[in-house]
Amino acid sequence: MQSSGSTTSSLTAAGHGVLAVLRADGGDERTVAAAARLAAPDGGPWHAILVENAQTRRRGEAARLRTLELLREAQARGAVTAVLEGPDPAAVAAGYARRHGCATAVLAR
Repeated sequence: MQSSGSTTSSLTAAGHGVLAVLRADGGDERTVAAAARLAAPDGGPWHAILVENAQTRRRGEAARLRTLELLREAQARGAVTAVLEGPDPAAVAAGYARRHGCATAVLAR
């Protein structure tokens, strides 16, 4: 399913939470908006995360600060937020989704 410049995918059979995976290089505003919209109808939980590693740190401090501000905005809209560390962002996000019962992930294109 595609929504507002973001792609969603089912991660688990159990759970109904929505996970926005931010990438610290633009396009994440649409990702947060799409995740909030998906979670709104049933008031289900939603989460927004940033996975940091050597590759994301090369994008620079300005990109990181923009993403942290977006995480604060997501939190103000009701999201549980986290900054995680790991060499494989997909594996870190999938593990987070499983632990928190997120059945849908929203990713920037």
